[in-house]
Amino acid sequence: MKFSSLLALSFGLIFGAATFGATSADASAVSVTAWQTAKITEDPAPIFPSKLLRIGVTRGKAQVTVSVDANGQLTDALVVEYTDPEFGTAAVTAIRQWRIIPARLRGEAVGTTFDFVFNFSASGVVVTTDSVDYFPTYMRSIFDGHSFQACTMQDLDRIPTPISTTIPAYPKQLAAQGIKGAVTIDFYIDQTGAVRMPTGSRDEDLRLSSLAIAAIRQWKFEPPMSHGRPALVRAKQLFNFN
Repeated sequence: MKFSSLLALSFGLIFGAATFGATSADASAVSVTAWQTAKITEDPAPIFPSKLLRIGVTRGKAQVTVSVDANGQLTDALVVEYTDPEFGTAAVTAIRQWRIIPARLRGEAVGTTFDFVFNFSASGVVVTTDSVDYFPTYMRSIFDGHSFQACTMQDLDRIPTPISTTIPAYPKQLAAQGIKGAVTIDFYIDQTGAVRMPTGSRDEDLRLSSLAIAAIRQWKFEPPMSHGRPALVRAKQLFNFN
């Protein structure tokens, strides 16, 4: 078993042990009809931060990546972008109170990760699950340096160095069945060097993705640095099971 060290979010799957009960055809690809998206009850609605209204701010934005387990429980919430930290706080406060019905894969509840984008205005808040890659420049300038966005590897002073890694398990029964190949895991490295929100793709073998995710959760990196300061960065890791 070997893997590359390619480091480079969006919707993804968090797989569990039940994946190993699937047939090769079932686990190597997921059809649209086999997938049922998670359902979210957005109650209570997000509240526009009163602190910002008092200083004349009437609009803003925040993006939060969340991880939900197979029971519909929120296991992690990571603010990856905002035009002001108050919007990020308001978004997470709302999400932690929402009711989430987990996604289903071939009828079985599974964990997922996905993005919520909050568009705040004085007249109300609109929430979508469409990820965005940037905020308009004019939105950044309004808040005079208060905005925040997860970095790319190109934004960093240097590529984060892993200080602790775990090689994914590769059960003999999978190798004996000829189940092999490459899977890519998307994740964040936070300001402390911890791995956050690792996800696999529905287009790759679910069993191999499950093994890779279990391993990368245990990885630890040196804190990413951008302009001399700890940073949140998007990353991906390619694993080859041979």
